[in-house]
Amino acid sequence: MLELYRRGLSRETIVALYKFIGVIMALQPAKDEELHEEINQTPEEKQMSILAIAERKGREDGREEGQRLVREMISDILEIKFGVAGLRLIDHVEQIAGLEALREIRLGLKRAQSVAEAETLIHAHAHENGKNKQEEVS
Repeated sequence: MLELYRRGLSRETIVALYKFIGVIMALQPAKDEELHEEINQTPEEKQMSILAIAERKGREDGREEGQRLVREMISDILEIKFGVAGLRLIDHVEQIAGLEALREIRLGLKRAQSVAEAETLIHAHAHENGKNKQEEVS
């Protein structure tokens, strides 16, 4: 429905279209009720729905951008402290999804004295990240 509204169809045209579709096709009661609620929304309510969707998308994009930036910082720290040996650990960092876990790795790498310490730190978070993903699936 929102797509039709975005494409410039008037409310009356959309309602007529849905009535026509309703004549030729019966909806499940729950979907029928959902459709009527959407049709009866005011333009302001529709605009608020669109804004809510945009805000959620913005938060998701911001989270992804934050993760990308922290991964870059981790890569820089690994390269500066441990050279090429440190950069071999980046593939493991790329597998870690949580922003908080990435931040903890970044802070831990500041204190790490060897590649082995850095590797242990990264693998601990990668292992924890894997457990969290399994729990989400269960």
